[in-house]
Amino acid sequence: MFQCLHELERRQAHVDLIPPAHPLATPPTALHCLRDSDGERQTATQLCQTLTALKRTARYRESSQKDLHQLLKEKDTQILENELAIQEVLEHKNARLQANENTVA
Repeated sequence: MFQCLHELERRQAHVDLIPPAHPLATPPTALHCLRDSDGERQTATQLCQTLTALKRTARYRESSQKDLHQLLKEKDTQILENELAIQEVLEHKNARLQANENTVA
């Protein structure tokens, strides 16, 4: 059976790549584009006007200087840190299990 996904759910992995400080995240311009209903989304003209105004802001210029490779590098670092933390927790739990097994034996 097919399950209907909202567009935001379908694109969540892409939305998660947008840093919170990025101009498309606040106001949530990117999120407005992912509304399911046509009436909830901006028209193409409105979107162009919004993006044109956004490109004139200092915040946009600053964020556009940070290239995609840097963002991906930061995400890779976050993933590695999370994996190391998970590994550390697993090692700690394994050590406790081993100690419990030695106590029982």
